[in-house]
Amino acid sequence: MKQLILLLLAGLFSVPAAIRADDGQLAFAEELYRTGDEVFALLEYRRFVFHQPEHARAPAALLRLARLQITVAGQPAAARETAQTLVAKYPRAPEAAEAREFADFVEVNSDFDGQPLQLWLKAENLAGRERFEPAIALLRKLVESFPEARLADDALFRIASIQHESLGQTAAARETFALLARSYPKSDLLVQAEFQAARALAATEGQEAAAAQALRRFAARHPNHALAKEAANQATTLERRSFVVERQFEAAFVREYTVRREAKGEAAYHCDIQVAAGLSQREVQATLEDALVKEGAKRANAKDPVTVQAYFNYPVTKAGKAAWTPGNQPQYEIERRQTKHLLLDLGLDILSQP
Repeated sequence: MKQLILLLLAGLFSVPAAIRADDGQLAFAEELYRTGDEVFALLEYRRFVFHQPEHARAPAALLRLARLQITVAGQPAAARETAQTLVAKYPRAPEAAEAREFADFVEVNSDFDGQPLQLWLKAENLAGRERFEPAIALLRKLVESFPEARLADDALFRIASIQHESLGQTAAARETFALLARSYPKSDLLVQAEFQAARALAATEGQEAAAAQALRRFAARHPNHALAKEAANQATTLERRSFVVERQFEAAFVREYTVRREAKGEAAYHCDIQVAAGLSQREVQATLEDALVKEGAKRANAKDPVTVQAYFNYPVTKAGKAAWTPGNQPQYEIERRQTKHLLLDLGLDILSQP
């Protein structure tokens, strides 16, 4: 910090602005901004646009200056004036349209003397630098200190978005989206929040089926919304994924089996299979998984749960059991074999021979 202060003072008093390289001055301001030294960055941007008004990057510097006038100085009126100056002086610059939007945004959201806006922009800057936790802390402060502010509902939406998209905290994101709906039932962000909450649910392991249902409900409630088609497509993808067993055992361990009984109920499918005596636990698991995939495809409804019971000697000695509900991971129960079980299988094998 001391080194940056010395560099800044050197720029202010030791070297005339006219002999400093234009790009170097702007680069210095941008480096200060990038590293979070926004107070000094504001001074450097101000110096740059004053001394180099014809520079090609002057409009971009003015736009950055306008934001800093709020985040650093808490001066929304000055920020609007700077943005409007950019539009008036550089109407054809690429930054002009953004400056118009920014000026309007500041005007609309300058309630409570611009304090919520200052917190909101600071949080946005932090999130842009991937400092997500400090950004969330500022947004929470906005909501807690100014619950009636125009940006309060947006702050909750942004917290949830950061939790989901940047931090992978899907459960926390869903809670924050729910809080938004409870706290601001008339918010314009509720429809989008409903969609994002369903997406966060889809990103939670084992919740694919529930997420698909949530996305279907969204598409039905908001058929004319721009996100309705995307919600329906994502629901279809999740449904296909949740109704298929994702294999986790190597095919090399799968052994032959014989289907001994099938029970196709109205809301479930059960299958008994017989495997060769003497299989290892891994071979039993892999074979049960294979049966889940192949025999489960026979069920009447793709949403029905499937149970496969394996026997060494049907229906006496059990080998293991697999149970699967679409949208969840299969559950396996493998019988622990003891000497008496092996002897029983051997005896049954002898009796079954002609």
